[in-house]
Amino acid sequence: MKKYFLLAIIILLAGSTVGMETEFTQIDRDASIDSPAVFQVDIYNNGSDTQRYRLNHEFSKSGWLYYDSYKTVSPGETENFKITVTPSKDALQNSYNLNLFLTEETTGLSESFSSIVNVKKENVLNVKGIEYGDTEVEPGEKVKASITVQNLNSRIVDGYLVGSRFGGDSRQIEGEPMAPKALKSYEFEYQVPKNSSPGDKTLETWVKHNQNFQNSSKIFSITEVKNITRRSSEIDRGLYVSGSIRFVNNGNSNTTVTGEKSFPNYAEPLLSLSHEPSSISTNDSATTYTWEASLSPGESVEFSYGINYWAPLVLAIIIILGLVVLRKITGNIKISKTVDRDEDEIKVSLEILNSSSTSKDVICVEDFVPNVVKLHEDFEMAKPEIKEKSDGLVLSWSLEDFNAGEKRVITYKVKEKLNVEDGVDLPPAKIVEGDKVVSKSD
Repeated sequence: MKKYFLLAIIILLAGSTVGMETEFTQIDRDASIDSPAVFQVDIYNNGSDTQRYRLNHEFSKSGWLYYDSYKTVSPGETENFKITVTPSKDALQNSYNLNLFLTEETTGLSESFSSIVNVKKENVLNVKGIEYGDTEVEPGEKVKASITVQNLNSRIVDGYLVGSRFGGDSRQIEGEPMAPKALKSYEFEYQVPKNSSPGDKTLETWVKHNQNFQNSSKIFSITEVKNITRRSSEIDRGLYVSGSIRFVNNGNSNTTVTGEKSFPNYAEPLLSLSHEPSSISTNDSATTYTWEASLSPGESVEFSYGINYWAPLVLAIIIILGLVVLRKITGNIKISKTVDRDEDEIKVSLEILNSSSTSKDVICVEDFVPNVVKLHEDFEMAKPEIKEKSDGLVLSWSLEDFNAGEKRVITYKVKEKLNVEDGVDLPPAKIVEGDKVVSKSD
């Protein structure tokens, strides 16, 4: 009798403390990467004690599910488990069974719920990856791309297109049928034209299936190539010498080329040129001509010259050159002297001009200051060497590195010692080489 009484009390206590009401809601059974499937289990604790509830599942893709494993619910309160299902990127488009199990830990009471998760794919043909070759290429080399696609449908996929474009060249391949989860790679290769200019070019790739279009692009850098060939030639036929300097731009960018050739000075009157030189430099024995030209890829230029040696002309040139040399020695360095008077003070200016076509290492200038005037020795320019003579002072300047066409001015001051009617006459200045007078002022 006591045994049955205790059992009745236990059942009565259990009935008074345990209670679980649930509701399973399928909010959204469709799942994608961007929009998960959503389910909800609501729990109402209708007992008199606080209870802890545990949720478990049976689902082939456990990594897709997210929910709280436990909920604690006070008497008379309601809580809910929210379950989201987010498929992986490479999930197949298919329907998957979902089973959920809710257990009240204290009593062991449990309930189960079942549903279907429908995985939806925007593109059942997924671009798994694209691999490219070296993205820095020279003209004549190749650019490469390999596209790997995967069938994420639950059935065979065919009728798709894989294509690419580089520059003006476009190619397209009809894809092979693929079973679910199968992978297939398609390769494209383009040769960069040899005349391609440096810069960036885009390689486009795409996969088209039904109305879905997936495209991608990669920038390839065409590097600059400097490749100039230079060829010189000269033919000597005795009385006639001809030659040329030829440049060819085999690179892929604009390039400036420079050619240079020196000729003896005596040959200048006999020289003929195909192009005007960009610069000319001359020394005592030769003249150097420099040509410049900007060449586009594939362009060429040839600078040619010719020298005619005819006996009468050579003889005339020798005579002319003799006169030119003599003139260089005697007549092409000029000096002028000006005198500015201010009462009894006189300012003397000596102007020296190198009118020759060659530079002079040293030019010697001399001037004479008679005893009737007094020299001011605070010179504005270079101080001269001063030699005393019985009738006055000899002033000497050595002007170094005197360039062709250059002009220099020397000034000094003197003061009259005696009042002479119409002023004191000063002798001319001169340019000397050794003991020889090369030029005098007026």
